[in-house]
Amino acid sequence: MLWAEMLSHAGLEKSLTLGGGEAASAFSRYVVESIAADLAETHPLGLARRVDDLTAGQGAAQVSQKGAPE
Repeated sequence: MLWAEMLSHAGLEKSLTLGGGEAASAFSRYVVESIAADLAETHPLGLARRVDDLTAGQGAAQVSQKGAPE
């Protein structure tokens, strides 16, 4: 999703629709999302792994706080 937004912001979606009319406009988002999916697979940004690490750490901290005597 992040790759797709970055590509769209960079102008890829607009460049795909130039001269193509409404038909190109209808499918340009799908092309951008397909390119983004390929990029995400070959060049991961590591954000999902970082979020997983952070949420796992928060879960462990919550468990340790609940288990601590008051």
